[in-house]
Amino acid sequence: MMDLKDDAERQSWAVSLNNFSSFKLVNIKESKIDKTRNSFEVDIDVSLKKNLTDLPIPNYGWVEGINKRWINLKEVETGKYKIAGIATGP
Repeated sequence: MMDLKDDAERQSWAVSLNNFSSFKLVNIKESKIDKTRNSFEVDIDVSLKKNLTDLPIPNYGWVEGINKRWINLKEVETGKYKIAGIATGP
């Protein structure tokens, strides 16, 4: 579902996303800040695995509970989109 450039980027995301015990999309709306891209403001309810240690950033910037993120989509084929980025701000 993500538009990843290479195996290193794929591995990096896999390590980061492996820290969740659950990940639930709660709300999604088109971003009002950037209408030039396929950008969406989302609320994600996250449960993190317990006893995580030695992370470069605590939980890779995610907190237990609701996290607001902006998801940008990229059209990879006509009518087919993949996630191009997940950010903490628009």
